[in-house]
Amino acid sequence: MVTKHPHPPPMYKYLNVEGARATLEKQTFKWTKPSQFKAKFKDDMDMTISKLFPEDDEKSLEIIRDNFNTILANNVNQQLTHSDPRVALIQQAFRNNPAAVNIVQKELQQDSISDIYDIDHIRRVSEKHVSEINKFLQGYRVLCGSDNILSERMWYDYAADGKGIALCIKPSPISQKDSVFKLFKAVQYFDERPTLFASTLEFLKSSLFEDQQALIVRIIDRVIYSKTNAYLYESEYRCVWPLLPHEEHLDDLYIKFHAEEITGLYLGENTEDDDKLLFVKLAKQINPDISIYQISKIKNEILQANDVSQDYYQI
Repeated sequence: MVTKHPHPPPMYKYLNVEGARATLEKQTFKWTKPSQFKAKFKDDMDMTISKLFPEDDEKSLEIIRDNFNTILANNVNQQLTHSDPRVALIQQAFRNNPAAVNIVQKELQQDSISDIYDIDHIRRVSEKHVSEINKFLQGYRVLCGSDNILSERMWYDYAADGKGIALCIKPSPISQKDSVFKLFKAVQYFDERPTLFASTLEFLKSSLFEDQQALIVRIIDRVIYSKTNAYLYESEYRCVWPLLPHEEHLDDLYIKFHAEEITGLYLGENTEDDDKLLFVKLAKQINPDISIYQISKIKNEILQANDVSQDYYQI
């Protein structure tokens, strides 16, 4: 399931010299495989999870022990979405005898977590789930963009220290063309990589009563569209595409864009003159009406973009 956003802001795709040439010559963007993301910071691999819950295993089990029956008892008339018929029987028991939950909880509190659960087994199961989810996420492809064209750090990191370019992307306004760029969605930033669930308590409530298909979409979205605050400067948006069955064996996938979807060419502060001419020529072959901008610095070292389209009108 993918969600389209009819009016995402203009996106800017930063490209180094080689990437710019390939993109403009082929009129395509290359989808990125999650495993191709390079972590700039330790233990910060993008589009992965390391744990199911933020709490450690024993604490999570304590939360489940202390809250599972209480949540059911407090929602005896709410429709369950959990598939285990035993859960429905427990809910029915609390519906018939509301006081029973206090008896059950009192009994549970007399036992330690290790008496109730096989912690080592649960830990192995949890690790298996994490591995399977991370493998599942490799079945997506990502096109990254930014809503900030004046980020010096972005020009340095993704456009070869200003030697490359950036392209302005806007979904095609032609209604008959179903633009993939409507899939762009803002990345959310956090102190740490997200766990699959925001908390063990959230897991309990959502697994019992939330629409399970909607739950899967929500938690996978949280992983896909999350990065740590170390990347906040990127102001990133992501266009994410699940692989189709016939694409699963392909490492390199490309998306062809419509001419009118590339509306601006931004030449980097350090783009060489020969490269400027080549990039402008290639861009105008795609979209003759494309606007050309030159990135430069003003006195206080802040970047600015000047429209220089007239300087290249003869190309």
